Amino acid sequence: MIKKANMGLLAVCLWVLVGCVQVSPTPTPVPATGIPTRRPTSTLVPTDTPLYTATPVRTAGPTQTPAPLQTPTLVPTNTPDPTATLTPTSTPISAQLLKANDALESNQFDQAIALLNTEIAQMPDAGYLYFTRGKAYQGKGNMDAALLDFNQAIALSENPPADWLNNRALIHLERDDFNTAIADYDRVLAIDGRDMFARYNRARALAETGQLDEAVGELNTVIATEPNNEFAIAARGAALRQLGRHQEAIADYTKVISLDAAEPFYYFNRAQSHVALGNYDIAIVDFTLAIERDPENAFAWYNRGNAYREKGDPIAATTDFEKVIALGNDESAVAFARQQLETLGDN
Repeated sequence: MIKKANMGLLAVCLWVLVGCVQVSPTPTPVPATGIPTRRPTSTLVPTDTPLYTATPVRTAGPTQTPAPLQTPTLVPTNTPDPTATLTPTSTPISAQLLKANDALESNQFDQAIALLNTEIAQMPDAGYLYFTRGKAYQGKGNMDAALLDFNQAIALSENPPADWLNNRALIHLERDDFNTAIADYDRVLAIDGRDMFARYNRARALAETGQLDEAVGELNTVIATEPNNEFAIAARGAALRQLGRHQEAIADYTKVISLDAAEPFYYFNRAQSHVALGNYDIAIVDFTLAIERDPENAFAWYNRGNAYREKGDPIAATTDFEKVIALGNDESAVAFARQQLETLGDN
């Protein structure tokens, strides 16, 4: 199962695949940059857990307005423990390595690295030592050094454990090197096709490279295994939305809302699919529910204003656009709101 957590050690930013577009018949400038995202406030997860991430997807176009979205921090809870693969059972574990593992578990990354440097000098062909040191570098946030160590560990192993590949794939995902990440996840799934952690992340990488149909297929497999996995369902909803399959997307968002009615972004995303179908009254209800749960979300106010405008209620639209400006917490939202107010004033 995959669920939310707020735990400690290795920083990583995680997103559910979410659509971030508001359709409007009035052309609105769209930033040239790709996916608008915002980091969650809690991003720490244990260093002995392979991490996964999913990023919002959106399609930019001359008639679309971006709607950046926050999503909860996600961590897998049933993934294999990499510490179980640090040393082969036939290899005696030295006192130094035990101390290094203790230091790693205590967030004493520099101490762990120093101890592992000594071990590596004595056993330069021991892949598990490089993997362990890579985790320490990862804990420090030194991803360049972590990647070098993960590469070395995997190169030294004829059959590298899935967890080693999962950890390396995460770094590739964080660096938007999606094709390389997919290659690592392919290797993980060849080892264990039941690894839903890898399959979920592979879906994210596929979506980022525009392979939405295949991403939906991967998410279908995750959901078939874990029918109440809210994050996989939300991710599939976003991919379906990008494919223009809005009724199916709405069904997925409705399901995740039944699993977590407190999460504002599920209402926000469902509202956007309703907007795409012209269901403005229903969209306004969902945007309102999102605002009630996160009143500081400028783009929820902005998009509700757009929905009011589309249904022919300029007074309510003006109120929401003015609220965006009053919040003042997102420059792009403020700019879009000012533009819409000018448009309304000209009519």
